[in-house]
Amino acid sequence: MTTLRPIKDAGRRPDIEADLREKYHVDFTYLTGVLTSAFDIDRSLHNQARFEPLNEETAETYREGVERGDAFPAVIAYRPGRGANPKLVIIDGNHRLVAHDRAKAPIDVYEVARDTRPQVIALMTYAFNTRHGRPTTEDERVVQAIYLIDNGAALPDAAAAVNVPVGAVRKALARKKADERAKEVGVDMREWDGIAGASRQRLLNISTDEGFHDAVHLAFAAKLTADEVFELVAMLNGSKSGTKQRQLVRHQTEAHTERIQANAGGVLGTSAKRAMGPRGRLALVLGQVAALPDDMTGLAAAYAEGEREEGARKVLSAAERLTKLARTIDPSLS
Repeated sequence: MTTLRPIKDAGRRPDIEADLREKYHVDFTYLTGVLTSAFDIDRSLHNQARFEPLNEETAETYREGVERGDAFPAVIAYRPGRGANPKLVIIDGNHRLVAHDRAKAPIDVYEVARDTRPQVIALMTYAFNTRHGRPTTEDERVVQAIYLIDNGAALPDAAAAVNVPVGAVRKALARKKADERAKEVGVDMREWDGIAGASRQRLLNISTDEGFHDAVHLAFAAKLTADEVFELVAMLNGSKSGTKQRQLVRHQTEAHTERIQANAGGVLGTSAKRAMGPRGRLALVLGQVAALPDDMTGLAAAYAEGEREEGARKVLSAAERLTKLARTIDPSLS
């Protein structure tokens, strides 16, 4: 037999009321003896705040307590939508609600005002579940914080609501945005996940989606080091043209052909890592030349007055050697 709670307003909690008023600035009504049929239990159990909607052991322990007449804190709930009388949905207290439902006992409720903003509802749901619910890991709570941010919460508020460091949420948010960009431009996510985190963050600085897409593939296929990725990104960002950035990546791909082929075969020997064939070296040089800005004024200005003649001679000498090589490769150009 169910024993009804004899003490009037036994579910009231001054700390909860203080939070509702002072921390979340919401109005509420305290209701006693509410039938559990007034709740949408299924929706309450899937309120996004719990990875495990209901722990059976906890629910059964609470049910036994309800039937003994133990006093439980009132649950917190809201009425979603704009209908005349929608069912209540739990913000905090799913296990208590299910326990009272199984014991066929009414329950006390803090019902927040209908005009409470959805973002505030979400923040309260996560915050109260973190405080009163079953323990979750930090990684799980970081996921919850990102959900809150996606639904309009500020980063510090989201981190505080689930009790995790702001830095942990910021890092996870950066990873999420990085993954989103990679997916949007059609990057093979297996390749993206195979690149070290520091290199992924550097690749994100590439200014065009075309260059970013192709550079990710090159970084994965050639197993570029962090320093090599840094140099690649700096080279690509010398141009703001997606077409030119793709051309530069093609040059770099040719320069790393041997490494890419060795990696594809699953073996990358010391010689392949350290040495580069003549064609690879040439491709690397041509890539560097192609990376020069279209407007040479700034580059020329980097030479002091006494250095200009020597600098110009070196450039002309290099140009002559490249021209000679071009004519040797294809005599028809003579």
